Amino acid sequence: MGPDRRTDPPEELVARIVAVAYGDAGPRDRWRVYREARRNPVVRELIEAHRGVADEVRRAPCPTVPDAVVERAWDAIVRQEPRAVRRPVLSLRALYASGATLAAALCVLLVLQVTRPSAVPPETYSQAEIEEARHQLEAAFALVNQSVAKAGLTLNHDVLVPNVIRPIRGGTAIVEQLFRKENAS
Repeated sequence: MGPDRRTDPPEELVARIVAVAYGDAGPRDRWRVYREARRNPVVRELIEAHRGVADEVRRAPCPTVPDAVVERAWDAIVRQEPRAVRRPVLSLRALYASGATLAAALCVLLVLQVTRPSAVPPETYSQAEIEEARHQLEAAFALVNQSVAKAGLTLNHDVLVPNVIRPIRGGTAIVEQLFRKENAS
């Protein structure tokens, strides 16, 4: 059989209940949880229990870190990161992708400028000319789309991961080690 609606709410519903209790849920999830709480007393009790815990967490004092721990963490971070080995923020791949995107955008603007009607009386174009211009425009948009996709991947993999995410992870690992050492002593 499955879980009983009156005694054992599914894990997805419990996750929504927690989000509602802590104020992180959107209006749609809040509505779903409150609707289920009207039907099911177990859900209603879970909401109240999680609200109580959330209120206690909000009222709990914010812990302070001793200055000695902060200084040791800062010293460890400075010692760990060599100053001579720094990579440039923008790699050649990112510059190439940006240049390709700029060139594609200029091509599109040039095509639009050339195909733009002038103030003189409009010329009549044959159906073949219209189809060829449409194909050229589609090709230009495809090139722009491809360049923008490459630039996004390059930014994510070559700039954000090595220059932002990894140093933050390293710093948090050092701080965590220092807290563990501080708690062990």
